[in-house]
Amino acid sequence: MARSLNTVLVHCVVSVTLLWRRGSAFVCSSEWQDFCPANGSKQTGCTPYNLLPPEVDWLQLRKRLVKEMFGEDYLPMDNRPHSVTHTVVPHRFPDCLAALPRWGTSPATVCEKLIPVTEIVWQMTARLNATYAKNITSKVFLTLNSSGWAPGYSIWGADEPEAPEPPHRGKTLVIFHHGHGGSKGCPNYGDTDGTGDWLNQLGMDVATMMMPFFDCNTMVHQPGSLHAWFKLFEDQRIPWVRFFLEPVIKTINFAKERLGYERVILAGLSGGGWTTTLVAALDPRIELSIPMAGSIPCDFRPPGFLEALRKALRRYIWTARKLSVQALWPC
Repeated sequence: MARSLNTVLVHCVVSVTLLWRRGSAFVCSSEWQDFCPANGSKQTGCTPYNLLPPEVDWLQLRKRLVKEMFGEDYLPMDNRPHSVTHTVVPHRFPDCLAALPRWGTSPATVCEKLIPVTEIVWQMTARLNATYAKNITSKVFLTLNSSGWAPGYSIWGADEPEAPEPPHRGKTLVIFHHGHGGSKGCPNYGDTDGTGDWLNQLGMDVATMMMPFFDCNTMVHQPGSLHAWFKLFEDQRIPWVRFFLEPVIKTINFAKERLGYERVILAGLSGGGWTTTLVAALDPRIELSIPMAGSIPCDFRPPGFLEALRKALRRYIWTARKLSVQALWPC
């Protein structure tokens, strides 16, 4: 597969930034083990590729990717969820080490906490043809700053109130996408390892999300093949990646247009990291994106995986190669 600017962007730009702060010069080197020149090399997966032209119309390329992913010229504009429910969840964090026999002797109650949660539900209709369609449910769990400090305009600081305050809405929303997760915290709330609660304690509001058909998005009559079900859409050239990205974009719409958030940060793990990479490239409203263990240059993947990826995403790969998705990250 042809290589885009992934290595240049991820390695060179980040390294330039770090070394610039140290006052050192930096030059990308062919001595790197993962360096892949434009004319290719003997390294597995490093095939010849075309360099981007000196001047690139990134806005136009972004529009092309939106068209490929959604089959439309614009991102979804819906900001009205199917339902919004407020509740207080007696949540037990399953991965709390203090209550596990091998790690601690504390009672399970030390790992329990009452958490005010707003459950936001999105429904999408995946229509294959005139006679077959399925509604896909995607849940979002919004939890508020619980630090007693009111979030300021920057994630790097906070404004101290005159007196302690209960959980309340701030100005910055962190969307944390667990990917396939296996959160064990559903159906009430998917914050298994306490990431959302930790961010709340730091003074940030958090919207916890996950992949279709997994964790809190598990449905009674969902496809037994799970994500392989979307191959039916790929075979008919119907955009299907949208069902992974649309809930995040609609959540941003809801957060900014109806809840009044001024800043949106997107972070994700595994499949959530992959989602973070794509959504942050598509939606310029995201001011900071933090993908974790989700997306790396395709030529670093095992050959078998790469071939499977080619078959599953053959229509999107061509666009992404020219677009260099990771070049559009806010980072």
